[in-house]
Amino acid sequence: MDLDLLEQRIPLANFPIEKQPAHVLLAMLVWGEARGEDDEVKLAVAGVVRNRVRFREGKFGLDWPSVILAPLQFSCFNANDPNRAKLLQPLDHDTAEAWQRCYLVASLVYFGIARDLSGGADHYFDISIPAPSWAAPDRQTVVCGRMRFFRLDQPMATAPKIPEVSA
Repeated sequence: MDLDLLEQRIPLANFPIEKQPAHVLLAMLVWGEARGEDDEVKLAVAGVVRNRVRFREGKFGLDWPSVILAPLQFSCFNANDPNRAKLLQPLDHDTAEAWQRCYLVASLVYFGIARDLSGGADHYFDISIPAPSWAAPDRQTVVCGRMRFFRLDQPMATAPKIPEVSA
């Protein structure tokens, strides 16, 4: 692996989190929230951010950085989260391969290449914590790895009515 190429795709350690490029911020979020998960889970987590950017008309922010950095939305960016201190130097805390996978997934979502694996979700939580009050079962879209995904701020897709068959 060419580490020079990888280094061009890592957070700029001498810049604050708020000044990182948007696609790198998304990779930082994926790494901070789901680095130990399969790529499908990473894609779904990044998909939640894309859904918030695209469909929320400013409710969660007006662009990628404002959605990602909105207070108390993604725990790895919370001031008291142990992952926050690691976000600017992921290679000091994990393997190059782990960061590269998170960066690739984030890039696929950011540049519109990957399809949404979250079921249109705008929220998720890790099942290692108690379910938040907003986690209504009828709003759940998918379960992927340790994450449960929910669509709270958009109408749920309705299944087509199955016609009754007369015997």
